[in-house]
Amino acid sequence: MRRVLVALLTIAALAACSDDPSGDETQPPTTEPAPPEEEANFHLDISNQSFRNPDVGLVVSIDGDEVVAKSFAVEGQHTVESFPFAIEAGSHRIEIVADDGSELAEDIEVPGDAPLYANVSYWGPDGGGRELIFQTQDEPFAYA
Repeated sequence: MRRVLVALLTIAALAACSDDPSGDETQPPTTEPAPPEEEANFHLDISNQSFRNPDVGLVVSIDGDEVVAKSFAVEGQHTVESFPFAIEAGSHRIEIVADDGSELAEDIEVPGDAPLYANVSYWGPDGGGRELIFQTQDEPFAYA
């Protein structure tokens, strides 16, 4: 009985030392809950197009706040994940960092009367071209 009590106290003490309230320090960063589609005024689509780096980790920040941090699989090169955001109209800074060190920063202008659509494509190291491509437009992107 005494061993069980000591084991339980040890486990409780170790759990109390954790900086992570969930007790699981292996959890990756999470994004804020997405607003309902009808409330989003900025739509960010992300895809991995690189067979050389088939599972790339990307971190996306808006105005210095991390909003997406996850791995993106190339699969058949036609996998796109969409992230809707409700952000203030006006100027914003988008920064994207890949786990291979590729970086891209863009300034965008979110209109007050219509949504803005953006696409980030990771193409990976190809010996000369850009590894991250960022595009915006005023209507949803069409994907094949």
